[in-house]
Amino acid sequence: MATRIARNPFWSGVRRECPDFESFVMHGPDRFERLRRPQLDYLRDRGRRVDFIGRTERLEIDLSGIAHRWGATEPDVARRNSAGTGSGEWREQFRPAMRARVATLFATDIEAFGYSFDT
Repeated sequence: MATRIARNPFWSGVRRECPDFESFVMHGPDRFERLRRPQLDYLRDRGRRVDFIGRTERLEIDLSGIAHRWGATEPDVARRNSAGTGSGEWREQFRPAMRARVATLFATDIEAFGYSFDT
């Protein structure tokens, strides 16, 4: 994966300009327009929207539902890269200024997906 990122001009630039998570959140969207784009923009086209949005936090359940819907075999979903840092609670990775930044930039996504820093 690191080799692919190194070869990709966009992501190698992000890594160079934003060496840690905080700089990625606080400064990345200013330096890289693509990082300001709401995720919903990737999921709709000319008035159409996708009919299902799978979520990382419930990947196994969502993939199982898709497989059932399409009459396919359920995939075996192995957890990878789940060690992380800290307690594993993602909210702990955000200082108040970072939360405010994300809330401002991605208000549309937060509302549409029902996310919150509080729960």
